[in-house]
Amino acid sequence: MPERDVTGQSVQKTLKTISNLRHRMQEKIPYGPLREYMTKQETRLMLQNVDPAAKQQLIRRVGDEEWRRMMEDLYGTS
Repeated sequence: MPERDVTGQSVQKTLKTISNLRHRMQEKIPYGPLREYMTKQETRLMLQNVDPAAKQQLIRRVGDEEWRRMMEDLYGTS
């Protein structure tokens, strides 16, 4: 039985899989040139408009020390 060379097909399938994965990751975790960076003022306004329950959840998730550091970065040292 003659052998078939399937390397081209496997490479194309791999490229398609990687492309799909990159697209899904870009939707979940934006990075690279498409990522948006907010100024400190924009971040402060966004944080002020967050629902209080969501803000408490964020504080619990990051921890008190990290939250304090984030606030010092945004508002300056106290």
